[in-house]
Amino acid sequence: MAVRPPRAGTAAPRAGAAGLRGLGWRGAVAGFACLVTIGSLIWALGLRTQLDNRQADLVALRALSTAAALRDNATAWTLTATAEGPAGAIGNVFYSEREQRLALAATGLPALPAGQSYRLWFVDGGQPPGSARLAGTFQTSADGSAALVMPNVPPGSVVGVAVTAAPDAETSPEPTTPYLLVGSVSAAG
Repeated sequence: MAVRPPRAGTAAPRAGAAGLRGLGWRGAVAGFACLVTIGSLIWALGLRTQLDNRQADLVALRALSTAAALRDNATAWTLTATAEGPAGAIGNVFYSEREQRLALAATGLPALPAGQSYRLWFVDGGQPPGSARLAGTFQTSADGSAALVMPNVPPGSVVGVAVTAAPDAETSPEPTTPYLLVGSVSAAG
């Protein structure tokens, strides 16, 4: 049977309308499944953000509880910003040589670019620029706070503490960037 061309003056049927009607209930189910999938992904991303925030809160609570536990038998340093540091940044570091644990809590530190981290240094021989050795690295939360709890920190002649920011790839055993925060010994317990 031969296909006849449309007559002059008549419109060709619209493919879109016929295509949608041809989908029927299967098309409706597929569309609904797509909407549910997209909604589920958005919901999951929201949950992930909440989980990340709760984990950051948990780390901060651990730091504070460790600091409280260490306070009675620890050396405590009050961190203050240097001229190169962020204005208003402050913090505390508690270190128990007997328990070999350290706790840091700080606020007012801006988030660093990707590939960089804050570094906590033990400064021997007094306030910076005495010789320093790396104690640990940390990041800040979105609100500029940081918390760090470190077990198994070996004892040594630690007189001061300092914080720098450096690229993660930096492997120097001593600071290569300016001190942003420095710590002076404060009364503990």
